[in-house]
Amino acid sequence: MPKLSRHGKRLAGSRVRRAQRPGSSSMWLKQHRHGAGTTARQGGAGLHVPPRLRPPLSAKHRHLKEELARLLEERGYRLTAAQELVVDLFLATERHQRLESLHEGLRRAFPEATVAEVKAAMRLLCELGVARSFIAGEDLIYEHEHLNEHHDHLVCIKCGAIEEFLDAEIEERQLAAARRARFRPLFHRLTIHGLCARCLEQAPAFQPLSHAAPGRKVRVEWIDGGHAMIHRLGSLGVTRGAILEVIHNQGAVDVVARGARVAIGAGMAERIFVSPDGEGGAVAAGPDEGSADANEGGNHGTDVGH
Repeated sequence: MPKLSRHGKRLAGSRVRRAQRPGSSSMWLKQHRHGAGTTARQGGAGLHVPPRLRPPLSAKHRHLKEELARLLEERGYRLTAAQELVVDLFLATERHQRLESLHEGLRRAFPEATVAEVKAAMRLLCELGVARSFIAGEDLIYEHEHLNEHHDHLVCIKCGAIEEFLDAEIEERQLAAARRARFRPLFHRLTIHGLCARCLEQAPAFQPLSHAAPGRKVRVEWIDGGHAMIHRLGSLGVTRGAILEVIHNQGAVDVVARGARVAIGAGMAERIFVSPDGEGGAVAAGPDEGSADANEGGNHGTDVGH
């Protein structure tokens, strides 16, 4: 049975996964058992974090940190200074925290610290039931895991704001759907992406890239895809904030990105949301029926998503 702290946090003390996959927190901790093998860059034994860079913790979170340290010590592990600082940065607030913000906080004390080190430390907290992670747009988000507490998220794709909500009717409908399918649900996560009230007042309407009129310039606001899709598009200059010139949009969408012509498959173009660029005019309501065939000029650029 999982161990519980006095504050309701679940400490899965009975099992810390020891899968030896590259970069796993368990293997990472094993390599740094009792501080052995650490380097100055990683914040190993003998290095200390300046008090001004260590965030203050509430009494509740100090107690939780002590329980974590004791649980790890029972298994022969000890946090390095860099790992401990990541834990402090996470515990210092109950707000959602982005991977990038934790990395920035760590680099103030250890300038050469990598994102991988932050991920490994946070993966450990997730394995112990203290934190959980989810993807919001292009960001990896961490939040505190509270036992027997469930909520869903509203994520603004413009400013990145995250709002928690719980709707009893939605929860019941999901359970009813599972019952009809004779399915036993264990957990679920619902994340709704859109525009918050503030951004809705300020920003023009977003539409899929597939609806942008030929000859117009548009700004990429959000990409509804996984890391592989985002990385592939990014290598071609189609990134959040990039300005694209639409050549035609019947079938595949041809655009100019960073001076090169790129053909984006229709399905992928539906998942790239854009707004009108100030110099390019408005975004059309639908595809241009008179545009050239999607395959024309295919040898002059790069095809994506076909």
